[in-house]
Amino acid sequence: MSYVNQNVNAPEYTGKFQTTKDYILYSLGWPLVRVELEDSHLTLAIVEAVTLWYKRSGLVNYSVEVVTPNGNIVDIPDGLNPNTIKDVLFNPGLMDSFSRGLVMAGDEDVLGKYVFPQHSFNNLLDNFDMVGYYLFTQRLEDFRKLVGIDRTWEILNKQIALYPAGASFDKVGIVYRAVPEDIALESEEWIQRYALAKAKHMLATVRGKLSGFDVTGGNIGADADTLRSEAKEEMAELKEELNLQQMPLPFMTV
Repeated sequence: MSYVNQNVNAPEYTGKFQTTKDYILYSLGWPLVRVELEDSHLTLAIVEAVTLWYKRSGLVNYSVEVVTPNGNIVDIPDGLNPNTIKDVLFNPGLMDSFSRGLVMAGDEDVLGKYVFPQHSFNNLLDNFDMVGYYLFTQRLEDFRKLVGIDRTWEILNKQIALYPAGASFDKVGIVYRAVPEDIALESEEWIQRYALAKAKHMLATVRGKLSGFDVTGGNIGADADTLRSEAKEEMAELKEELNLQQMPLPFMTV
């Protein structure tokens, strides 16, 4: 699922994407030609382009932020969008002797409980990489099946709950999908081209509804059908172009 906020009136979009908005307006003939679109229309076109780009481009980058939980509850750090969270890593030291005998390569603490090797877990958090993460999650999945745990964490009211609920954990790694800087999005040619095509389609809709109104001696909706046809063709071609780009490996998708 994409984590792009679809609310074009959200404060985070105030003053954002101005370069792409100018690209759209100038491409549509402004200021020599009146463009009957509001700023929110332009933002909507860009948000749709960015959303599609994230979903299909295969450009996936992850980072990890290490936090200290309060027992089994983790406050999501300020500035970290919950929708970008891919996984939560923590050391599940919670096994009885029977389960300990079924799971290999673990260490045993002073209470006789099975734990994942702490040094390996710490190394994963300190030197995060996708290969190490993948190996850890595969082992954790086997661990869950053996002991009958159906979930290890979930997001509840801007907090992360870790399971089992009665346990406590020293530190947790929140794996999240890194958000590209605005300048990276502004420089992505595909986003600009698709946003322009989407804006063109919206402009065609507006002008079509205003058809018959004369402005400075001309019919304002005269080119609505042409704009709509061009926009549909361009959006279809751009979607196909994006589909042909290399997709990420299965374990890297969100």
